[in-house]
Amino acid sequence: MSAWVVTVSLLLGAEPSDAQLVAEAERAFAEGLSQRDQGERGAEAFRQAAQWFEQLRRRGYDNPALARNLGNAYFLAGDLPHAILTYRQGLRLAPEDRKLRDCLEFAREQVVRAEPHLGRPGDDIVPPVGTRWLLLGLTGLYVLGWLLLTRAGMLRWRVGLGIGGLFIVAALVGVYLAQPAPSRPVAVLARDGVLLRKGNSEFFPPWFETPLNRGMEATILYRREDWVQVELASGEIGWVRQRDLVSEAPDRLQTADRAGHDWARPWR
Repeated sequence: MSAWVVTVSLLLGAEPSDAQLVAEAERAFAEGLSQRDQGERGAEAFRQAAQWFEQLRRRGYDNPALARNLGNAYFLAGDLPHAILTYRQGLRLAPEDRKLRDCLEFAREQVVRAEPHLGRPGDDIVPPVGTRWLLLGLTGLYVLGWLLLTRAGMLRWRVGLGIGGLFIVAALVGVYLAQPAPSRPVAVLARDGVLLRKGNSEFFPPWFETPLNRGMEATILYRREDWVQVELASGEIGWVRQRDLVSEAPDRLQTADRAGHDWARPWR
């Protein structure tokens, strides 16, 4: 029934509701699961599910559960690059999400690597362990510094003034250093046989004779026309054509979860 409702809404020029998109995405995903042994029919159902999940994400429902469902739909549709990219975007929202980490690790195992270490990622998504306690400690140090300054001012205690000022400066410097560095857009190779070149043209020789295959991860450093300078997860830097990548837009680096909305249900 939901498929007909969504189809009629589109024909009438009306946008389907969020609940209708959820129902249609779940229907398509369930259909794909029931037809996994039928090859292309199952893959097509998963592609449709991914399209519905993408529409939800464009509407602002960007949360770990939705990223996991969307990534799973891409993966089961045979789209390994988009699956890896989506799992990584979900882990940016929830670095400690074990299910997302397991999905990403399983997808990474499917990447064909001619050389075992070339482009192989490490544990690059580190949960912010202790960050909350660090900030609480720095806040306490800042408050203590002002208390010392106030008390030392009342008693005309020069040593106390110096210690209080030192505490305040140390707390401010600590907060500055504790802030995470700006993230670069993530990119994933979209096809097999890509050569990492020394410059932004096919006239430049490749860094390695070994080609890179789809699913290998990188970060974008610089764009020049239709060429992109990337840094592979293992640290190598070079140029590839933009058409050989799937990547996230820069504005996705600051995405935030819409509070109170978690439409997607975890399938794994």
